[in-house]
Amino acid sequence: MHKRKPALTSIACNDLVRGMGSRVPPPDWWATASGQQDGLPVIYRYRQNRPNAADYRDYPHALRVRWGYDRHRRSGLPPADVNDAQRDFEAAIEPLGDCAAGYLMLVLTGNGRKEWIYYIRDLDAWLDQFNACLEDHEPYPIALDDWPDPDWSTWQRFTDSVLASQDPGRQPSAVTL
Repeated sequence: MHKRKPALTSIACNDLVRGMGSRVPPPDWWATASGQQDGLPVIYRYRQNRPNAADYRDYPHALRVRWGYDRHRRSGLPPADVNDAQRDFEAAIEPLGDCAAGYLMLVLTGNGRKEWIYYIRDLDAWLDQFNACLEDHEPYPIALDDWPDPDWSTWQRFTDSVLASQDPGRQPSAVTL
């Protein structure tokens, strides 16, 4: 009879990783956070670390995809029909979030908008891939803007603010990006 080895517990795995020192990059984990902006809830989904496969200096452009909607309905969160359309949109562009062209680092939803923040290598190449992902879709009500951010300071400010908000004496608040 074949005996199965017991699965490693998360504690054992963490001890194993710690024992390997700096040779092991941080895990590519996503997390969520929430806050308030203008008295309305905002929900964040974000990468806790830079992607392991990427040298962030190779992705010097921040790009925001913004989808606005009526903030006066559903306490600033998207109505069901808008949320469904946003899910379809996000599924269509999912390949662009973790590839040689760019990395999705932060998604925020609330206060009348949903935003996806990417760090990309080459704007024109990313936009070509973006358009190819959406070629079979009806146009979405989105706006794109980009800016140079070679140090990933937009994402870093956000993650720093999340860490600071975990101080037990501090009340979390929304981050303006």
